[in-house]
Amino acid sequence: MAKELVLASLRMERNPMAIPINDPSKLGIDLKMLKKLDDHIELDPMYIVPKSKREILNRLAEQIITDFESRGEVESQEDEDREEVIAHRVVSMTKTKYEDFLIAFKQYEQEFYGLRDELVDQYDEMIEEFRSLYCKVTGCNEEEWNKIKKMIPSKTQFRDSYKISLDRAPFVLTSDDLGEG
Repeated sequence: MAKELVLASLRMERNPMAIPINDPSKLGIDLKMLKKLDDHIELDPMYIVPKSKREILNRLAEQIITDFESRGEVESQEDEDREEVIAHRVVSMTKTKYEDFLIAFKQYEQEFYGLRDELVDQYDEMIEEFRSLYCKVTGCNEEEWNKIKKMIPSKTQFRDSYKISLDRAPFVLTSDDLGEG
């Protein structure tokens, strides 16, 4: 008897609003010491979105990924080197498990976009808080802030960067293909 499986693809993306640290000395970091520790330290970018908000999104993403992967066999884990891609997983699962996940996915999708909407509502405040903190620490002037500002997506671009999708491609395996002889 043939068993119908689906190949399901889950993808989540967002713009993390990361600003590279171009001049660590402006943050009070000793460049000579940094050079000595070069093989052992990595300066991450600075983020407009506060860590607490990024952690909420990351926990939701992990919950979705774990649920998705638990329903079948992971075929591909293409976590690209682009920070925009939270996850891209391909899992083979039975049609029934896919349909069950599809129900859960609709709830996950609402949560994902709900978090996005909260961040978009706080967009102006996050930008201003970052500017205030950054300029207070570094003593940046208007010219320097304008350079940084050019790296920040607009509110619409930020909103539109949040994407979550679930796609499927059906295929049929016979019992021989499943090793059931």
